[in-house]
Amino acid sequence: MGALERLNVFEYLDPNTKFWREEGWQFAPMQMIFDMKQDSCRKARFVVGGHAIDSSKHTTYLSTIKDVSVRLLMLAAVKNGLNITTADIGNAFCTAPCTEKIWSIAGDEFSEKKGLVIVLRRALYGLKTASALFNKFLGDFLQEMGYFPSHADQDLWLEKLDQNK
Repeated sequence: MGALERLNVFEYLDPNTKFWREEGWQFAPMQMIFDMKQDSCRKARFVVGGHAIDSSKHTTYLSTIKDVSVRLLMLAAVKNGLNITTADIGNAFCTAPCTEKIWSIAGDEFSEKKGLVIVLRRALYGLKTASALFNKFLGDFLQEMGYFPSHADQDLWLEKLDQNK
């Protein structure tokens, strides 16, 4: 829960706050899920009950890089003696702003904030739109850094080279 707090995933409101469906607000249950990964590492994840949300007015589609793109890049890197670097973005979905109007009631996981109304400000696991929201957020960030999607594979990002160097 500490990581979610640092990422400002929730806005806390008075328990008497009212939301209206006519304005697009939807209630969603939220809960903590516990799991064990293949390496026996324990994982806890706070999720939203996406099954209770009508996401039909929002984009849920997410494409992923094509296998052939990855294979060709690996081949080119090995052939040219280039380094290959990978990364993992922790709590990835929670970095993307949520475009849906979702609220809930803070449960036991929120300790002293239990009972407050919470508004979802960032995407959470379980939300049908979370993948698409993160993809757009990451794409916007990469473009700000000077990258652009390739014509052959929109999920393969290339760096604009300075021709003057």
